[in-house]
Amino acid sequence: MSSELMKADRFMVFTFSSTTQALRAEKCLKGKKADFLLIPTLREISSSCGLSLKLISDNANEYYNAIIESKINIDGIYEVSKIAGKVTVNKVEPILLAAAENSHERV
Repeated sequence: MSSELMKADRFMVFTFSSTTQALRAEKCLKGKKADFLLIPTLREISSSCGLSLKLISDNANEYYNAIIESKINIDGIYEVSKIAGKVTVNKVEPILLAAAENSHERV
């Protein structure tokens, strides 16, 4: 895990419907030597599971695909920003995640 991720003011959060799904996603990404953190779900995000994955936005599409290919259900995808101590959370649809990745490839 990088110190960049621990200190990040902008990051993505993947939530899951159960602790089992979150732990399966953790195992999947560890197998790929991915840079992420398993964190308690932020109180700004209403989710039925208490565990989420925190990751750098640039890695979101790659990690999303790896989790989905492993037949693990992601409950929600959120973009989180911390500005002057205020946390802002925006839900991201998977289709938008893929579109953002495609726009980076064209640059």
